[in-house]
Amino acid sequence: METLTTLVPNNDWQLALVNGQKAVISLEIAIEDLAIYRKLTNVLTKQLDFLGSNKASFEQLTRREKQVLHHILQGYSNEAIADMLCVSCYTIKTHRKNINEKLNCKTMVELLPYLLFF
Repeated sequence: METLTTLVPNNDWQLALVNGQKAVISLEIAIEDLAIYRKLTNVLTKQLDFLGSNKASFEQLTRREKQVLHHILQGYSNEAIADMLCVSCYTIKTHRKNINEKLNCKTMVELLPYLLFF
């Protein structure tokens, strides 16, 4: 028995939070599932904290940098991204450098939480 209710358009609470709107999530669960949902709630809380703490940094990215970041997070190489976007590999390396500076990330692992934005 699970019932999830959100009070945001299209149930897109992540988008609502990124846009500065309030989101209310209500969940009715069976008592035997409480431990599982407590863990999920902790994960959700960490994600929401990340979104709140990093929204301003993410918004500094240009439209093209967000495109490049999206492809990076999907595991594409610089060469593959350059081919997809019809630019040089050097341009992608420059975008990567700018993305890392704006998001204050040094490694791919540090970029992974930004999957939340996509």
